[in-house]
Amino acid sequence: MMLHIACTVDEKYLRPLLAMMSSFCEHHRGEEVTLHLFCEELEPEAKARLDRFLGDRHVVHRHYPIHRDQFSDMRVCYPHFSKANYYRLLIPERLSGTDRVLYLDVDILIRKSLAPLFHTPLDNQPVAAAPDAYPPGDCARLGIPEHLGYFNSGVLLMDLPRWRSEGIAEQAIDYVRRHHGDPVKCLYSDQDALNMTLLKRWKPVSETWNFNIFHCRQFPQTLTEARRQCLRNGPAVIHYTHREKPWMRHCALPFQREYLRNAARNGIRFPFHLTPRNTWIWITRLYALHRVRLPYHLAGIPWNP
Repeated sequence: MMLHIACTVDEKYLRPLLAMMSSFCEHHRGEEVTLHLFCEELEPEAKARLDRFLGDRHVVHRHYPIHRDQFSDMRVCYPHFSKANYYRLLIPERLSGTDRVLYLDVDILIRKSLAPLFHTPLDNQPVAAAPDAYPPGDCARLGIPEHLGYFNSGVLLMDLPRWRSEGIAEQAIDYVRRHHGDPVKCLYSDQDALNMTLLKRWKPVSETWNFNIFHCRQFPQTLTEARRQCLRNGPAVIHYTHREKPWMRHCALPFQREYLRNAARNGIRFPFHLTPRNTWIWITRLYALHRVRLPYHLAGIPWNP
């Protein structure tokens, strides 16, 4: 069965998209894959590079152009958020050739095959997703009963016919239009909107499929046993959810070396321009990273620094 993957991107995130897809292709050799890409119109040179990169890896890809003014009236609460996140709300409407698609953010590192996730039974739910890093806080912020949970929207297994028949995307867009820019009701933009729209209607999956990088920056004794076990087994997906991204080389993040090496193997390189300010940031982050690494090593949890 062909894997259908969907991503949203704007031009400034094109290189991270290539890096994410390079890690994806490392673990899906010989599999039939179609990438559905929702983005603004790319410059001819950028589009040619993307077509060449995916063509060399035998990934069928389809472009779904988005007019840049379509969400011009919607704001985001953080400067590192892109309005391209809203484009995923158009996936059910624009993608009619398949019943199931796996949506992926581009700020992730894929370390194992995602086929088991793609074939996960949805149990009559419209979507499967992993819990976010700190669901109790987000549940309290939005008034969601804590037992219902709060999911991260960076990896979503979507049942497209149900999204269309239940008008899920339309309800989420309406929520964003009513609350965008509100640091309580819409702090995480469409992620908050989807959580409010899909109350009681999402299937939780293991955090191995969407492991928040900041769990690796805490001492292991502060993590739940499930998260420690996930790290022992090696997460399938590492998600860089914060403003610090793995292509910002001065940030010194967990699993960053693996991310950059994988990208470099596939001809994708990110510049490393040292300035007095980012040199100090890099040294500070590197010290913090290695300070946390030792307790993980002593706990028998190997992870890439």
